[in-house]
Amino acid sequence: METELLRQLYFYDAVNRLNRQRPPNDNEIIYNFHEEGTIDRVFHNTGTTVGIITGTEYNARGQRERINYGNGTQSAYTYDEKTFRLVR
Repeated sequence: METELLRQLYFYDAVNRLNRQRPPNDNEIIYNFHEEGTIDRVFHNTGTTVGIITGTEYNARGQRERINYGNGTQSAYTYDEKTFRLVR
């Protein structure tokens, strides 16, 4: 029985955020961040770049309000005004 070595590579930026991930099949995943350090976009590169997450919006507290996906769908988040907890 032969053994197969599979290697997954992780690349980090200067502030130790994951910015690229390369699994054994060489389909690279690329992460982009806002200046505040929150995730903005995620791309999958298989020879052509495809957006997995195409954009995100955050409120002043850093809570995610909207996330747009590469397939055209989106998720919206609402928070309680008094407790700041996620409502939906």
